[in-house]
Amino acid sequence: MSFTAKYPGRCALCPERIHVGDLVEYVDDQIAHTHCNVTSLPNDRDDLSAVCRSCWTIHAGECL
Repeated sequence: MSFTAKYPGRCALCPERIHVGDLVEYVDDQIAHTHCNVTSLPNDRDDLSAVCRSCWTIHAGECL
């Protein structure tokens, strides 16, 4: 379950910093950017907010 960061910090999965307002989630009791935790991202073709794990874009149809 992702949420908006209220405090700055370090991502548990990448070297980038977490800034206030970033979309984050807990991964093994540590905070990480939601986009770093690929296994948590949805991949339902009916959900336009889903990130495609093949081309890493958000699209409504098939990959190009």
